[in-house]
Amino acid sequence: MFKIYNKNALTRNERFQNALLVGILVTVAFTVLYGILCSFLVLELQLLYLAFGYGIGMAIQKAGRGVQPRFAILAAVCAFFCFFIGDLLCYFGFGILTNPSMWPIAIRFLIQIWLNVDLSSILSLLFRISGIYLAYQSARIA
Repeated sequence: MFKIYNKNALTRNERFQNALLVGILVTVAFTVLYGILCSFLVLELQLLYLAFGYGIGMAIQKAGRGVQPRFAILAAVCAFFCFFIGDLLCYFGFGILTNPSMWPIAIRFLIQIWLNVDLSSILSLLFRISGIYLAYQSARIA
């Protein structure tokens, strides 16, 4: 006998809540991983932005199984915060998280680094944007 109604199925809002929870957890994990890698290796790994963006998008897709644009927007926002906070950890270390008085200076410094006009900075910014776009594209079921 076929089931016509599946009462155990999640609603759209419940799937989005799952995607939000998983997206935040994956974002925090990738941010900490990038901060640790950057502090040990003392260099930026540009391809990590693409991998992290794709990973965040796929985690949100698997957890949410959604087709609405809000899943893609969630992935892009999570990827942006992953890269932003990861760069803060990379340049200032994990001590920046416990010293809120340094945040305005650190954020200003980071924005200046992102907006430098040399080839290295432009390519770095393009990798970050590509990672955010990749998260956006991979978060929804097509």
